[in-house]
Amino acid sequence: APVRLWGPADLAKDVDAAAFKRRRETESKDGRVSTLATRGYNTPEAAGKFPGEIPPSLEGKFEDIPNGLAALPT
Repeated sequence: APVRLWGPADLAKDVDAAAFKRRRETESKDGRVSTLATRGYNTPEAAGKFPGEIPPSLEGKFEDIPNGLAALPT
């Protein structure tokens, strides 16, 4: 690992600088995806849902769709 960079699990001890940089970038992207997923899960609860109707082929309104995992088809 590059000098002055350390991880608590010591996973970077046998990695060169390019691999370490790639792992750092990957971790940053994973964090962003997790943040967006959490916000997408919580936003309908806090801010409400879009007004209006779903496209006619699906029938219904946006308010009829449950929040979170309950929205997935079974």
